[in-house]
Amino acid sequence: MLSAIRDKTQGIIATFILALVIIPFALWGTYSYFEGGSNVSVAEVDGTEISQQTYRITIDQLLASNINPALLQSPEFKRQVLDSLIDQTLLVRNAIEQGYRIGDAELVRFIRQIPQFQREGQFDPLLYEAALRREGASFPERLRTLHIAGQIQAGLMESAFLLPADKEALIRLWSEQREFDYVVVRPDRFISGVRVAEDAIKEYYDLHPTEFRTPEQVRVEYLELSLANLAGEFEPTEADLRQAYEEEQGRFLTPEQRRVSHILFEVAVDAKQEDVDRVLQKARDIEAQLRNGGDFAALAKEHSADSGTAANGGDLGVVTQGVLPRELEQAIAKLKVEEITAPVKTSYGYHIAKLTEHTPATGKSFEEAREELQKIVRQRRAEEVFYQKVEQLSNLAYEHPDSLGPAAEALDLKPLQSDWFSREGGQGITANAKVAEAAFGPDVLHDSRNSEAIELGTDKVVVLRVIGHREAARKPLDEVRAQIQTRLQREQATAETNKLGGEIYASLLGGQSLEQLAKANGLNLERAQITRIDPKQVNRQIVTAVYKAPKPQSDTPVYGEVDLGAAGHAVFMLKSVKATTTPDADDVLVRRVDSALQQRLGRGQYGDYLVRLRETADIKVFPDRL
Repeated sequence: MLSAIRDKTQGIIATFILALVIIPFALWGTYSYFEGGSNVSVAEVDGTEISQQTYRITIDQLLASNINPALLQSPEFKRQVLDSLIDQTLLVRNAIEQGYRIGDAELVRFIRQIPQFQREGQFDPLLYEAALRREGASFPERLRTLHIAGQIQAGLMESAFLLPADKEALIRLWSEQREFDYVVVRPDRFISGVRVAEDAIKEYYDLHPTEFRTPEQVRVEYLELSLANLAGEFEPTEADLRQAYEEEQGRFLTPEQRRVSHILFEVAVDAKQEDVDRVLQKARDIEAQLRNGGDFAALAKEHSADSGTAANGGDLGVVTQGVLPRELEQAIAKLKVEEITAPVKTSYGYHIAKLTEHTPATGKSFEEAREELQKIVRQRRAEEVFYQKVEQLSNLAYEHPDSLGPAAEALDLKPLQSDWFSREGGQGITANAKVAEAAFGPDVLHDSRNSEAIELGTDKVVVLRVIGHREAARKPLDEVRAQIQTRLQREQATAETNKLGGEIYASLLGGQSLEQLAKANGLNLERAQITRIDPKQVNRQIVTAVYKAPKPQSDTPVYGEVDLGAAGHAVFMLKSVKATTTPDADDVLVRRVDSALQQRLGRGQYGDYLVRLRETADIKVFPDRL
């Protein structure tokens, strides 16, 4: 099955894959499932832990996006985030257990597509090298595993089987054309004539005691430590710059580039020794042909087990350090251009590699890098001081819980004050869900204590204390009188709207003409000819009602009415229904139908696949740790 899935995904754009990969890739969190760690786990999947740290990093990443912070606090959303991490774990584990693998050439192509490694739309080896240094030697294999999971998802989504009858039915449904006339009675025509008595306003206010209330609010005083503010305080010495230049050579070097071709002689994981020996002998025979003048591209096309590169003469493209298996990299590093390796054993089998191009490393001189070095040193110093001051701020806020003064004086920070805000947050730093949560915590709110240090991302920390508190309270009548008056005017106008709309509908059923009724009541008669896929500019509620109406029999139209709420009341006359057969459908519609059905069925298959994985897995969730 997985082989079929792989075949289906060869031509798929990376969209599906990146949709699965982007968040865990940005966080590198998925792989803590496999590498373990000392953190408390929020879930276990067949003994594989999903750490609390991984979960919190995911939540923090979402906080940094445009998602409403209040949403992230709901138990339902927290569980959705955890479920997505569980699903990713199941996918990766299942793929590995089934022996699904991604070849080196495919991994290279995948890495080059990842946006984090691109600059101005092109792959930048420096960005990849920086990530490789940061994440360690196992980083490419992590990406390989992520790509495997993405391939499975994409394969399931793309391999859904579409029945011709389903396509024809959906085309007929979407392209069915309905012709109708309609009028809309709008509340605005009655607003000016509505008079609301003071007694009615007072009665409404008394009958809705919980409606007009100000939420509980606080104001806070806070101290803010910012990495950005610290970076400008240091002036690096010449010795500092020299030392940084030595330590950061990789940053200022354009790494050497090697273009490589290879021929893969695949060896099964469970192959017997005689099979391994037979593959090795074949590799040696091909090596001999190459050393006697054989054409590498032709032999790769004929013999290589790497289907992704064989057709291109085994070309892997430009490869950077850490992408290929270590044994193969070491052998390639010894080659001169046009030279080949002897057969090299890796976990995939035996390779014969050829170095086709080599560009030596180039770099900036110390003077050329001076300005960048100054930024690096300032940033380093700022980070050192920042983390020291964060610890100091946290300790002082704890040791002097009734005041921020000692911490402000010791760290030379100016206390700042917020505006009033509710539990839903406010403006500035109070828009952050962590700040609002801390301000309304019992120790801070009721015991007037300093909060703990609150991390606002990786470069900013605040400590706060409440300096003002307003209980939730009912707004006085004078403050909401105009609001109530407008609401009652709208209600009365809407009632008049529905009354007139109902009268027009009754007159239609009594045999009067919609055109005459529109003219008599000063309404615009609208004429429409729409399909489900192209409803023009017609109100969606009217479209829904028109398509729910039965088809007219003979020349007798069908009448209907629709309550549009604040938008008014519509009355329509359905005149005709024209069905479109599949041959009449244009190419654009056919493609849209194909896409819609593919996505719907694909999502179903993917969902069923995950359900089956969950049914056979031992999953433990610890919701109290979220």
